[in-house]
Amino acid sequence: MQNGCFAPMQKSFVGTQKKSKTMKNLEMDQMHKKQKQYGNRADPRQHQQAKQRVREDWQVIEEIPFTSLAKFGLPTGSLEYYDKRYDRITTKTEKKLTMVNRLIHKITTTKDPVIRQICKTRGNVFATDTIVSTLMCCTRSVYLWDIVVDKLGTRLFYDKREDSTIDMLIVNETANELPSENGTMGSAKNLGIEAVFINHNFAQQILKMITNCLYHP
Repeated sequence: MQNGCFAPMQKSFVGTQKKSKTMKNLEMDQMHKKQKQYGNRADPRQHQQAKQRVREDWQVIEEIPFTSLAKFGLPTGSLEYYDKRYDRITTKTEKKLTMVNRLIHKITTTKDPVIRQICKTRGNVFATDTIVSTLMCCTRSVYLWDIVVDKLGTRLFYDKREDSTIDMLIVNETANELPSENGTMGSAKNLGIEAVFINHNFAQQILKMITNCLYHP
């Protein structure tokens, strides 16, 4: 009687085990199908070439592990307050995007007027917020970029090139077909320039430029 009760339970367990393997096979097939379908845009780095090749004769001055910079922080700068009237904008109460007469964020470190004024009296390492944030996210970077370090006396200036991809915003990164690179209006470069222009002006337009700023947030 004990053997008779155990046999149906064993058969039921085997059937459940076979069913779970079948489900796993179906999930694996679906995953492989998605990888095959979207594999052409999963890694944009495979179609890119470095603008500046690292030569073997370059001398390594110093290597800084990224993990050693994770705990550093310095509160500085100022922020303007957000204009809450933009929360009430709808499709019926639209507001046109206007040009703002302010410096665009593409400015380099050596041409930044604030940095050029500060470096005369204090500091020995200088960089813009764009370059610092790029270095902070270097472990997650997908697109290629490089920075230029200029040494003037005892001071270091972390800078970027005039046509650096650091200034461009990513466009169509989720499209099935990547934008063309033939210089047309819909090319990746032109779409990136347009996105930079819209992002810069909109971010400044929604601020209250008359009220006092919030210093050292």
